[in-house]
Amino acid sequence: MWARLYPGKAPAIGFDDGLRESMQTCLLQRCDTVDAIDVAKVEAKACERPIRTRKADIMVPLILQIAGILAVLLRLYARWTMMPRLEADDWIMIVCGVIFIVLVVIGQIAGALAFGEDIWMVEPDKLTLGLKLFFIDEPLYLATITLTKISVLIFYLRIFPNKSFRRATYATITYIVTSMTVILFLQIFQCTPISFNWDGWKRDFGTYRCLDLHRLVNIAGGLSISHDLIILVLPLPLLWGLNTSKRSKIGISFMFSLGLFILITACIRLHYLAPFTHSLNPTWDFTDPLIWSGIEASVSVIVVCLPAIRIFFKYRWSKLFGQNGTARGDSAPRRGLSAVRRKAQDTESADSKENAITAIDEEAAEGMYATELASVVSTEEKNDFVFSFQSTRMEADESELELEPEEVVSGEEPVRYPDGAYAKERN
Repeated sequence: MWARLYPGKAPAIGFDDGLRESMQTCLLQRCDTVDAIDVAKVEAKACERPIRTRKADIMVPLILQIAGILAVLLRLYARWTMMPRLEADDWIMIVCGVIFIVLVVIGQIAGALAFGEDIWMVEPDKLTLGLKLFFIDEPLYLATITLTKISVLIFYLRIFPNKSFRRATYATITYIVTSMTVILFLQIFQCTPISFNWDGWKRDFGTYRCLDLHRLVNIAGGLSISHDLIILVLPLPLLWGLNTSKRSKIGISFMFSLGLFILITACIRLHYLAPFTHSLNPTWDFTDPLIWSGIEASVSVIVVCLPAIRIFFKYRWSKLFGQNGTARGDSAPRRGLSAVRRKAQDTESADSKENAITAIDEEAAEGMYATELASVVSTEEKNDFVFSFQSTRMEADESELELEPEEVVSGEEPVRYPDGAYAKERN
């Protein structure tokens, strides 16, 4: 009709964004949502609005997500080949990796079905399924983020014997587990009945009750950022107290400070989450939160796995090309083992535990002793205690010991395993 009355002119409603938003609000308040979407389709066609799509943007986090999965696998391979057994944080990352894979698959399916385009371009059935998958993905995201943080803190507990630091770490674990459990519960039951989360968009659901989603999102995002800040700052004073060169301190501090990338992605995600609870076009406006949730989870998984991966590649590189006069293809340099064993026994005392952190040598941080210990542990012996969660005190990146490179190991001196047995006894 408009075209017949005013040939060559588009209707004014197609260009007045304020009027268009007022009309959308009125339609959603007075009309059935499905009918309102149909009207939006007609309005978009009449005004010749371009078809918007961000499907390609949703695929961008997939690169980091694949890298995150590979990082977990490589971390586990590195730990299995270089350490006597898997530790508690490794098992946590196994669980985290499985959850992360499910998170990636569901997130990509939800994005392909219902997100990255305007709501009037999405079929109602696909919209419902997409919102349901989005709801399922939220607790998986929370679980992934929480497990990475717990893994880092358990890693701290094994490399830092300082009593005050350990008490602070246990307190941080309690704080994170408690707060994230509460947030997870509130997220699952943010609306009752739960099916309102994916069927409520039709606005013909009946009786329902929802929390203040805007406030819940801000509280959850703020808590997550506070967790990242604590984990980032917690070890820095001890790292700068290491008995090593300033260059090494900077390098080790940089490795621990990679958590800064997690903090940055968490802040960006919170920025996009702030307005999403009031959206009239959720399939378009939820796209950025979906993207940045995937990015934050991926970065968290990758950063947590980097220390083990770094040591693995450093050792493989030195083994391949030789280091400090070691022939190509030889095993790790066999030096300082007797000193390490004696220091390990000394650190069992409470007094040396308190101050042992100041005795970490650069070679201990680089993982030279762990590769040597792993080389004398056969596969059968490893299986005897691989499922134990008891911490091993003689490990590479977790060593609390000071190596003495100048002392040469006698080949006839027995090697003592973490469980107290000697090599000769086992042979």
